[in-house]
Amino acid sequence: MSRTILMRSMQSPARRGAGRRRALPWTVIRTAAVLALLTAAPAAGQGITVGLKGGVNGSTLSDLDDTESRTGFAAGGYAQIGLSRSVFLQPELLYVSRRVRGTSDGDTAELQTDFADLAALLGFRLIPGGISPFVYGGPILSFETRCRIEADSGLSATDCPDFELDTNATQTFLAFGGGVDLALGALILTGDLRYQLGLSEAASDDTAKWRSWSFLVGVGLGLGR
Repeated sequence: MSRTILMRSMQSPARRGAGRRRALPWTVIRTAAVLALLTAAPAAGQGITVGLKGGVNGSTLSDLDDTESRTGFAAGGYAQIGLSRSVFLQPELLYVSRRVRGTSDGDTAELQTDFADLAALLGFRLIPGGISPFVYGGPILSFETRCRIEADSGLSATDCPDFELDTNATQTFLAFGGGVDLALGALILTGDLRYQLGLSEAASDDTAKWRSWSFLVGVGLGLGR
């Protein structure tokens, strides 16, 4: 038996209990600190949050061969309205670029379109709290603001009407995805990944529809919490 173990065994029960009592407060403090970090921040989703978000997206056009996705961007504002502790409504207004590259008759060109997307998303929090994963879905009404075609031949980008491409000025999408909110006091950090399914044709004389993936991050300010 080692000297250390022997000396501990020779301590009186009261003295050994005193050692445990001295250690107990530190255990309680550490446990309380962890719980405080998880619960001190107001739960994301309660009240109203307004903020800005942005990110990247990749798009394709259905029913078209010899095309590939090109990286675009999205940026704008959002509001999140808590309907209950778990359910929220999230309207958004985002400026979105959708790009696709294709080849026709040996010529390669990139279709560059920009939209103002107005979304109305209904979300559900899987775990309400300071760290809150969620899923959502809803419609998007998309207004085209610009359409251009840039050829690999080195010519400058040309407006779509000059190529006799009649795109639809208003299109509809169905978006669904998920993400997570992190509440740091009144500051809300958010990130989400979504898929946007085009419901209407991209052009009046074609059946192709947009398909897009987007990864977005943002920061919001909680109001009325």
